[in-house]
Amino acid sequence: MAIVVGTNSWVTLAEADTYFSTRIGSAPWDALVDSDKEKYLITAYNWIYYDSAFNVPAASTETAVKYGQCEAALFLISYYTDMDKHDAMISNGIKRFKYGEREEDLGSITKPKTVTDFFGSVGLYSGGVAFFSVSNSETDY
Repeated sequence: MAIVVGTNSWVTLAEADTYFSTRIGSAPWDALVDSDKEKYLITAYNWIYYDSAFNVPAASTETAVKYGQCEAALFLISYYTDMDKHDAMISNGIKRFKYGEREEDLGSITKPKTVTDFFGSVGLYSGGVAFFSVSNSETDY
């Protein structure tokens, strides 16, 4: 399915490419073909639009909303597979586990600050939980 602004995206592919052209750490986005970029943008839209912690009209034209969707897409590029695995564990009743130095509490952290800050800046985010949290001796997500 292609991007349809106001239906399954707040941002066009061209706008997302422009946003990422000046963002540090956008290499995962840059490595994708356009059809995959569209899939991540649509998935990011759904991830936010259907989350009750966000109150974003489907046809929002706010720049902060567009940038927030881009940030959500970038997060999903890097962590979607982990999120899917964590969602399966949550569905099976697992709330916490430790593997080596990596320790996880499932379902206890808000969506990434890089996403929520954009929506919060225009009053469209009230708080909520994401799918998982990750921590180890060097990194917290």
